[in-house]
Amino acid sequence: MLQSLYCSPCVALALLIAPSAVAPAAAQCPDPAAGNHFSRYVNVMGVHLFATPAVGDTKLEHAAGVLARYLDSDQDGVADDPAVLATLVANKAAMFMFGNENDAQAAFNDDDLMDSSLTFQDLFADETVIGYPASTNQFDFALEEVLHLVTSVGWAGTYASVFGEQSGSTLALAMDTARGGHFEESGGDQCDGGTQCALPLGGYPPGAWYTYDDETCDYRCMATEYIYWALTSLLGGQQAPGRPGDIADEWQLATPAQVQSDDTAIYDLLTAQGYALPTVLPDGNYGPGVGPAGDNPCDSDPGPGQDDYSRCAKTLRKMLTKYPASGVKNLGKCVNGVNRGKTVGPCPDAKTQNKLDRAADNVSADKIDTACDSQALTGVGLAGDCTAATNANQAANCLLAAGDTAINEMVDLEFADPTVTDTMADQPLARCQQALAKAASKYGSSHAKALAKCLALHDKGNVASCPDSKTNAKRAKLLDKMERTVDARCTNAQAAALSALAAPGWSCDGSASTTELADCQSSGHDAAVDTLLATLP
Repeated sequence: MLQSLYCSPCVALALLIAPSAVAPAAAQCPDPAAGNHFSRYVNVMGVHLFATPAVGDTKLEHAAGVLARYLDSDQDGVADDPAVLATLVANKAAMFMFGNENDAQAAFNDDDLMDSSLTFQDLFADETVIGYPASTNQFDFALEEVLHLVTSVGWAGTYASVFGEQSGSTLALAMDTARGGHFEESGGDQCDGGTQCALPLGGYPPGAWYTYDDETCDYRCMATEYIYWALTSLLGGQQAPGRPGDIADEWQLATPAQVQSDDTAIYDLLTAQGYALPTVLPDGNYGPGVGPAGDNPCDSDPGPGQDDYSRCAKTLRKMLTKYPASGVKNLGKCVNGVNRGKTVGPCPDAKTQNKLDRAADNVSADKIDTACDSQALTGVGLAGDCTAATNANQAANCLLAAGDTAINEMVDLEFADPTVTDTMADQPLARCQQALAKAASKYGSSHAKALAKCLALHDKGNVASCPDSKTNAKRAKLLDKMERTVDARCTNAQAAALSALAAPGWSCDGSASTTELADCQSSGHDAAVDTLLATLP
């Protein structure tokens, strides 16, 4: 899970950043959101490594050593490319280490952490192997996951036209050759639970040597994996006994000699003068030293003085926004499935109902009890139908009722006819309807989330009123994205055709163009979000 926010290199910034790993920088918290799950921490040249209690210090320090050696192959204590380091630091690059996949779930479900300013890559301790390849043939996945952070954020962000992961970069052109052609998703929906994404129809052509087949991996992800395979093979990291056979279904050039002879484009790029790419495969050891691991500087143990009302309100608003977002998404997926002939109507079907029930279970009295004592719950400012709620059960019930109202309003808005039971005869129109509903749903849920964050800041006195300028800017960006999506995936004629098919009372009936359709969706979702969050203003 990599969140990438690329920036241009800044030489002045590079000079200001202490590039030495010999004397680690004082532990300063880069973002308070990292305080909820991690107990241990290492700083490598300004790049952060966080670990949960399930990760031992030895493996955390090993990952730190791998990172340091990728940045400083000659071990002189200074990053080989200060501009790449500057980009990593400017983007608050971080490794998140977990014991295993189960250990990571709570963090991955933490919206504050996922929406934080940190640009992160995850790594599991149960796949981190010390001693590869010198004393064991079991592969060390720290070599992969740490490199993903360095290349996707550092190298791609610093030299975008060369190492960028977008179509047309030098790296991407080499990858197209390695894959036997240019295969890129036409839209995000192809990678969101789809089966095609950035994969070639019918499989990779004969002669391709990079054949990664993850159906969720988009074109940029493919580029991230490609440079990992090529660089680690060139450094001798994929030729341990048994390893070439293990990876042959994804990558066939396991030795340095094979990369040099069979993929000349990537070999020339990775050995080109002027780029200080890693020249040694890291083994976790780093001459100048890293660590030792210390306490997480972002540890957010509430302690005395924590604003109980703010914490309670934040929990309630999170439930108030997440439940409708999940409901709209799952109901929309069902209706789109009926329209496209992939699901038997009416909606919700049994599978969708099960998902709706699970989402409702997350609006639980137990969670409210944990976050809100009786004084906070009664004093937090619940309004509307929730005004009379004085205990956790009553609060949960009224939040669910408010959420159900929002779900119904948004689904009725997004679909010309959400009650369909048969496949839509006009399948191009069905694809337009699907794109419209997904774009509008994303707009509504993201706007609600942004406004809830503003209200949380207002609770603490950090903003004067909501929406503030930051929230308005976020809404404008979301609106622009929705308008561009609708315009790209629907025609004016299709906008009019949806009106003709609409169930009586559709709010967007009469929209004669994609612009009018998008405007109707935005205003309708804005109204639904305002009503929803009026439950806890």
